[in-house]
Amino acid sequence: MEVVRLVECQLGPRSGQALATTLLQNQKISRLELDRNMIGPAGAVALFRSVAEHSSLVHIDLRRNGLGSDGGLALGRALAKNTHLQFLDVSWNAFGPSGAAAVMDALAHNRTLRVLHFDGNDLTPAGAAALGNGLARNVGLEEFTCGWNELGAAGGAAVGRALGENDDEGMRLRLLSLEGNVLGDVGVHAISEGLAVNTSIEQLSLCLLYTSPSPRDRG
Repeated sequence: MEVVRLVECQLGPRSGQALATTLLQNQKISRLELDRNMIGPAGAVALFRSVAEHSSLVHIDLRRNGLGSDGGLALGRALAKNTHLQFLDVSWNAFGPSGAAAVMDALAHNRTLRVLHFDGNDLTPAGAAALGNGLARNVGLEEFTCGWNELGAAGGAAVGRALGENDDEGMRLRLLSLEGNVLGDVGVHAISEGLAVNTSIEQLSLCLLYTSPSPRDRG
């Protein structure tokens, strides 16, 4: 295993582009840890283009890098194509509704990702349909955290339907966290109905916190 660990090193977009070139040249890298940097949208687009083609990378941590909407769109394209990545943490990157929805759409096609941490990316109710479709068709995820995404009742309803629809397709999801999303009675009721027929979920968290966790608590 070859590990690249550059945590909180003030890396910017140019560093992201340089790392993208490195990934293309070194197909032995299996773990990339870049959390708490400033890769930004431009760096993310280049980096995820290389991730789509990489044959050994199984673990990526890109928390708090300001990847933005363009980064989310690029990640969606990469996930739809990549067949090796197993762990991905892109929490707190402000993907926005369109970028976040692109990642959710990609889950419908990706079969190798096992863990996805997606907290604090502004998915909002506008991305509820993409979230529901991604979970309903995904057969690889085992752990999914999607807290503080302002999902509301629409997001809860979409997740509830997905939990019921996907179970017959071989859903592997064991841990699901939707903390801080203000799902409301409608959203929680829909999830309860999904759980009534779902046989894969072992751990579920819907805790409602009125403020997002502090940077220290975000890991």
